[in-house]
Amino acid sequence: MLALALVGACRSQPARFTLPICDAVDGSCRCQIVGWIVCGATCIDPAVDRDNCGQCGVRCGAKVCSAGACLDACAGTMCGERCTYLDDPNNCGGCGRVCAWSCTNGACKWVDNGSADLATERPDAAMMPCEVGMTPCDGTCRDLATDSHHCGSCTKDCWPAGSTSDFFTCGEGQCCNGLWCGGKCIDPSWDWNNCGSCGNHCMYAGDCSGGYCH
Repeated sequence: MLALALVGACRSQPARFTLPICDAVDGSCRCQIVGWIVCGATCIDPAVDRDNCGQCGVRCGAKVCSAGACLDACAGTMCGERCTYLDDPNNCGGCGRVCAWSCTNGACKWVDNGSADLATERPDAAMMPCEVGMTPCDGTCRDLATDSHHCGSCTKDCWPAGSTSDFFTCGEGQCCNGLWCGGKCIDPSWDWNNCGSCGNHCMYAGDCSGGYCH
């Protein structure tokens, strides 16, 4: 009954590590990370989940969940109230570093969902776990139209090494040494119509200098 209830809530294609992957034919659901289990409509890690420690529904209360058992102390590293470990995709290699898919040896990785070896390969467009308008880049979802460190592609960084510029932005997938305003790259330090920021017109001043109307 659990699997049947999840069919409408999950997808048959790869999803983020917290979402079950369900077979539309037989209704069976599983998690994309080995060792994780489906509790309710969510994939959890029974090794460290305080509300589902070792198995669904086992709550640790004031204790921590470590290696699937409720204990007084964490055998790994505490990140907030969660006892974590090196390959925890919620704290991959350090507290607060969340992966889009999985974590291996402290680094975010793509995972193999049974159809291909994606441990070191970026999935194709049909397998992307990101929302519409976002693109997966090294385990995180990026907006290639506006992200100055992933502008137009995952590998295009608008900030060159050693740069001393105050402005490097990305607009419509194009790097801009200034601000992207109204579909074009402008220098806000002197642009009369975009002085200091987009749309800041020097209406009653004679000039724009240093990003200020004078």
